[in-house]
Amino acid sequence: MTGPGGKPSRISTPHGAVIVSQTCDVVLAKCHAVQLARVALLDGSTALEALDRQRPRYVPLPAAGPHLFADLEYVGSVHKDLLANLHGRDGVRGDTQVREFGRDVGRKYSRYAFPDEVEPWLHPLKEVVNEKYDSSDSPTGKVLQDVVELRVEASSGWSAGSPYSLTLIVILSAGALPDFADPPPMPAELADWFEHKRRTTHEVAERLIQAPTKEDAWHLWHGFGRTLTDRCKPRPNASDEVRSAVAEGELSVEVLGEDEFSLARMRRSEMLDLDHLSDPPPR
Repeated sequence: MTGPGGKPSRISTPHGAVIVSQTCDVVLAKCHAVQLARVALLDGSTALEALDRQRPRYVPLPAAGPHLFADLEYVGSVHKDLLANLHGRDGVRGDTQVREFGRDVGRKYSRYAFPDEVEPWLHPLKEVVNEKYDSSDSPTGKVLQDVVELRVEASSGWSAGSPYSLTLIVILSAGALPDFADPPPMPAELADWFEHKRRTTHEVAERLIQAPTKEDAWHLWHGFGRTLTDRCKPRPNASDEVRSAVAEGELSVEVLGEDEFSLARMRRSEMLDLDHLSDPPPR
C-alpha cells in the first residue's frame, strides 16, 4: 500500500493473506492478478461482533478458525505467477460458507453512507452494543445475542433531505419474538411497570430474560426496541443542522422476527453496523 509520504509501505501479515477475488478471476487466463486481503487474528468483543456481521471490515473465515478474519482494510493486487507455487488452506468450505463470504466482502464496498447530520443520532447505538454485546453478565448483552440486525429506514427516502422520518428496525432471530396473529393485550402488571417511569435498556432486558408469558415477552421486546431509540440523541452541543435532522426529534421503532422481515423492506432500509458508524465529526 502507499504510505503517508506517498511511498510504498509494507504491511505485516503474520497470519497470512486470503484471496478475495472471484473464482473465475483466479482461473481465467485473461485475468493476470488477484486481490488478497490480510488475515487478522481477533478476540473479545471485536471477534464476536465480526462473527455477527456487525463489522464489515472483518469477514469470517470459519474453515480456518473462529478467530481468523479477512481484514478488508488492507487489500492489494498480486500477479498470479507469485501464487502459483504456494500452498494454502481453506478459509471457507461448502456452498453456504462461500456464499456468505462473497456477500460479506461485497457489503464492505456497497454499504450505504448515512447523511453526516444523521450519524450523530445513530452513534449512541454503537456505544451500547460495543459496551454490552459480549458481556455474559449483562442482561443487555444477553438480549442483544438475539438481535440479528439493526436497520434504519427513512419513510420518504434519503434523497428527500432533512428532516428525515426515521424508523429503527430491530430484527430478531427466528423464534425469539413470540408469534401472535394480532398484538396481544399488555398484561396489567407489565403495563403498570412501564407507566411507573421511563425504563432503561438494562431494566427492560433484565425483565425480558425472566418474562413469565409470551405476552410479556412480546411487549418487552418492543419496549427494548424503544429504549434503543431513546439512546438515539445527538450531543447537547450538536449543531442546529444535526438537531433538526430527524423529524419530531426522535426515531420510531419496529421489532420483527427475521422470518417476517420482507425483501421489499430490506431494499427500503439500510443496515446499521459498527464499522458504518464512525464517531460523529466535530462541529
